[in-house]
Amino acid sequence: MRIVQTALLFALTTAFGCSSDLDEGDIPDYRDPKSEFGPPTATPRNTPKADDAAAPPKIVRVRWQSADDCRTDTISPVQFAIELDDANEQSTELIFDGAVSGCDSAANRFGSMINGPRVQLSCHHVSTHRVFLTVVDHQGRGDSLAFQFGPCSRGVIDTP
Repeated sequence: MRIVQTALLFALTTAFGCSSDLDEGDIPDYRDPKSEFGPPTATPRNTPKADDAAAPPKIVRVRWQSADDCRTDTISPVQFAIELDDANEQSTELIFDGAVSGCDSAANRFGSMINGPRVQLSCHHVSTHRVFLTVVDHQGRGDSLAFQFGPCSRGVIDTP
């Protein structure tokens, strides 16, 4: 039986081969996708002051408010308002990208949930919601903020 297994193993290795006769010209070049599709670059430490025209956008305040009739274990609307300090561009010209756990956007099902300075989401109020928000200008400079809030809550976050 052992001879049959050895013969079968030998036949398989020769049939499918472990050849070292590879042509290196057939191996495709590796391109790092991060170089083309990476996140916005970090702003250097010597960032101009916010009142300087060259300053990147900065998130200064985020407000959220659940519906007045919100109850835990239900789905209800939550409104978000993002205020920015950006001397260069209007907030409508900036790129907003954000997600909120336990929420859905009826207006934009296949992309960023938070895609503008004012957004209304439908949230299932079972547990703590986690938010990650990024705002970037057309030069790739921006600001990010992560926070969380409880079910059926309203609040404000002011950033320094």
